[in-house]
Amino acid sequence: MKKLWNNLSRRHRKLSLWVLGLVVAYTVIGFLILPPIIRSVAAKKLSAELDRRVSIAKVRLNPYVLSITIRGLLVEDRDAEPFVSWDEVYVNFQLSSLFRRAWVFREIRTDKPFVRVQMNKDYTFNFSDLLEKYSTNAPSAEPSKPLSLRVYRLQVSGASASFTDLTPREPFRRVLGPLDVTLEGFRTDPDNRNPYSFSGSTDTGEKFAWSGHFYLHPLRSEGEFSVENVVLNTYAPLYQDFVKFDVRQGIADVRAAYRFELSPDGLVAAVTNASFRLRALQIAEKESGLDVAELEELSVHQASADATARRLEADTVKVVGGKVWLRRGKDKAINLVELSKPAETAADAPGGILVLLQSVTNLFALLADSTNAWSATVHNVDVTGCAIALEDLALSRPAALEIGDITLRAREISNLPGTNMTAGLSLRWLTNGTVQTEISASLSPPSADVLLKLDQLELRPLDPYLEPQFNVFVLDSKLSLDGQVRMRTAEGELPEVTFTGDVRLDDFATVDGLLLEDLLKWRSVRIDGIEAKLNPPSVAVREVLVEEPYARLVIETNGTVNLLAALRMDNASAADTNAAGTTQAAAETSAPTAPSTNAMASLPPLTVATLVISNAQIEFTDRSVPPGVNMAIRKAGGTISGLASDASQLASVDLRASVEDVGPVEIAGAINPFRQDLTNEIRVSVRNVDLVPTSPYVGKFAGYRLAKGKLQMDVAYQVHQRKVRSSNLIVLDQFTLGERVESPDATSLPVRLAVAILKDRSGKIELDVPIEGSLDGPEFRLGKVITRAIVNIITKIATSPFAALGAVFGGRGEELSYQEFAPGSAALTESGVDKLDALAKALYERPALQVEIAGSVDPAADREALQRAALERALRQQKWMSLRRTERGNVTVDEVQLAPEERLQWVKKMYAEALEKGEIDLQSATNAVVARPRATAPSREPERGATALMQVEVFVPVVQGEAGAPIDPSQVMEDLLARSLPVSEGDLQGLAASRAGAVRDYLIQKGNVEPERVFLAETKSGVRSDGARAYLELR
Repeated sequence: MKKLWNNLSRRHRKLSLWVLGLVVAYTVIGFLILPPIIRSVAAKKLSAELDRRVSIAKVRLNPYVLSITIRGLLVEDRDAEPFVSWDEVYVNFQLSSLFRRAWVFREIRTDKPFVRVQMNKDYTFNFSDLLEKYSTNAPSAEPSKPLSLRVYRLQVSGASASFTDLTPREPFRRVLGPLDVTLEGFRTDPDNRNPYSFSGSTDTGEKFAWSGHFYLHPLRSEGEFSVENVVLNTYAPLYQDFVKFDVRQGIADVRAAYRFELSPDGLVAAVTNASFRLRALQIAEKESGLDVAELEELSVHQASADATARRLEADTVKVVGGKVWLRRGKDKAINLVELSKPAETAADAPGGILVLLQSVTNLFALLADSTNAWSATVHNVDVTGCAIALEDLALSRPAALEIGDITLRAREISNLPGTNMTAGLSLRWLTNGTVQTEISASLSPPSADVLLKLDQLELRPLDPYLEPQFNVFVLDSKLSLDGQVRMRTAEGELPEVTFTGDVRLDDFATVDGLLLEDLLKWRSVRIDGIEAKLNPPSVAVREVLVEEPYARLVIETNGTVNLLAALRMDNASAADTNAAGTTQAAAETSAPTAPSTNAMASLPPLTVATLVISNAQIEFTDRSVPPGVNMAIRKAGGTISGLASDASQLASVDLRASVEDVGPVEIAGAINPFRQDLTNEIRVSVRNVDLVPTSPYVGKFAGYRLAKGKLQMDVAYQVHQRKVRSSNLIVLDQFTLGERVESPDATSLPVRLAVAILKDRSGKIELDVPIEGSLDGPEFRLGKVITRAIVNIITKIATSPFAALGAVFGGRGEELSYQEFAPGSAALTESGVDKLDALAKALYERPALQVEIAGSVDPAADREALQRAALERALRQQKWMSLRRTERGNVTVDEVQLAPEERLQWVKKMYAEALEKGEIDLQSATNAVVARPRATAPSREPERGATALMQVEVFVPVVQGEAGAPIDPSQVMEDLLARSLPVSEGDLQGLAASRAGAVRDYLIQKGNVEPERVFLAETKSGVRSDGARAYLELR
């Protein structure tokens, strides 16, 4: 070295020393002098520019490799909190930058950099003053060619960032880091591929990574990113003030590959191989704390999105263990709908949310500018182990339903034309019910095939939904369905939809909500062979089978009818509800009614090939009439075949039942209830129905208990062109009234009499009630007409019993109710005997009838007749007394004969004696014009024979006849003498009794009427004076 130095010339030695001095100076300045200067100047300048305290721990320069190291940088924010800091920054600048017109860095490295971002309550950032300071509104100059930048290696290790949002009610804080970033071979040259990668975590355990490469001219990038273990509820401060729900738990992961390019031609954005996973999610209502949703896991695999191709696609979407609680509150608000609304008292949205929303909005705006219509496809959707809990509190009785074990398998779900989508769904309804469906569908053209199978779906939880219309409780019911829905759509036409299959409802049972007693139930209702179509609508059913239906009609003690109460009808609790009204209402209901023409025209074609009813039962209980009525129709069944809305087709009816297991009922005929003219023919036959259970009704309305009786009925209805012709033959067999019952509702009509008149010798009552009328008549109701006709019959019998009896057996009607007699006589007349014979015949045929006989007199005619009869006997008595004793022994007084000349003498004798005694009222002689004074009375010496009689002289008034000629004095004497004879009330009463006895004796002796059925009536005061008759009354 020394030799080399010695060999140098002076000039070269001097030059070498200068060079060495410069090198030493460059080294000293670069290594020792400049670093503290830079540290001091930089700290002051930065503090002044940033208006914040800036400190730098150490600066190192390496002038030979053009590198600088800055250690311990700290920029304090105005609140004295760290704003920006790092442990160390190393920059290695390349001298070649001076020759390549580019900034070239061999390496840029930073260790543990930190930045703090804070959004204040006024939505400003902690660095907003810097943004305002360095922002400019001056127009930008013409862009120059950008300076090229090259960084061979950029590395950030241990970086962290703190983000604080003070705008929410509860401040949000999150620390990102440690974060590592690596960038290799970065160049700003066009088409230069710049690879990068970074990864990191947060203070809550979230992990994220991003790697790939990018180009700057034009800006484009490709790579992969992932975010793992995002705990959702840690972000609650950002959203909790303006949502109504709480995210209690939830962890999300996302991973995807992407491609992005922003060029003058537009935006190119695509995501491929994306996956998303959400697990352990729990959401609850904020106010009540009730669960809303939980999810074991939701995952999306192999998803992609291409904004240029306008396509979304995912290979698999899986949902495991999800459950949703769907509730409707008492205010009818649905929880999920309400939770989707922002909170009413929410403050302004947190700043962090606003930044996020703005970013998403801008992204969607870019996508909207670059897209028209999107296609979407999901190749596989698998849902397992899910459930839905339904609760409805808006009803008077809350409803709750649990749907579990939801499994869904869907394939090729897409809106692309020609895609055949398939899906299979199954679920558990409550504990035992199941639903299974298989779907194959396409959107273009719209078509679908759905196989649906429901098995044993319990409908009881849906019972509260019947409450507004029906006051019933559903105790049991199981719905099953096996069918297929098919939809096809031709271009420009409405879709054709068809359903084929079977439906059944088993073990259906209800009780009424008022009495909590059985109301309606059945073992099974099956509808088989359904074929229903839409466009045009039609319904065809092969068979309807109803097994063991049961219905119960109850009238409670207060008159409430359970059926009306169950239907929530206004008159369900009418106080005047009674059996008669119920019967009438039932009859009116059963009568054909006029269907609305518009309603008939709007009905789609409907056919039911066969309706089969087996073992039906109807029970009737009436507690409003003590001790109560209980009746039942059992073993009802039969078929209705060919039921159709086609007006030309009549359905045949063949139904049978029994009343109380002993009274057979048959219904047969042909009907079409859908025809506007109601052409129907129905025959109803009832036999051997015991009426004793209806005894309380008889007691209430007739005033007597029913001892026994059976019903037979033959009814035939013919309806044609809305004209009704009905024959109603009602037969009551052995209908017998029992003891009297006090009832305020009992009729005042003589019911026993009506029954006795109607009931024949064999114990039957036959009522033939033909009815004719028009259904269009405003007052025509078939049941009402029949009831009115029967009531009219009973009323006529009660008011005119003999007329009714004569109508049955022929005769003179009311003339049978009396017998006429000659004045003063109790002997039956020939015409009277004829009437008694007719009455006896009627009484024979009506053994329950009793007859009561009351005699009557004509006070004037009968009194006169009795006086003349007494005179006649007195004359005979006078002659009989005049006979010798021996002669009187051979003849009675009644056998004495009076010759005319003898009669005159005995009249004169009795007249003279009566006149002498003052018993003759001369003024009573009719038309008397002269009254001679009475002569001296004859001698009282006893005379014998006619001579003595002729010696009697009497004075007789002159009486003129109708022609003015004087009447024979002998006749005048007889009249005056007869009027002088006394006739007492007892005599008249005896005559009336004799007349009644004559009628009684004839009916018993000649008419063969049982004596115990014939009674003599006694007048309560005096003798009946309604004419010379005997009156008969039926009992």
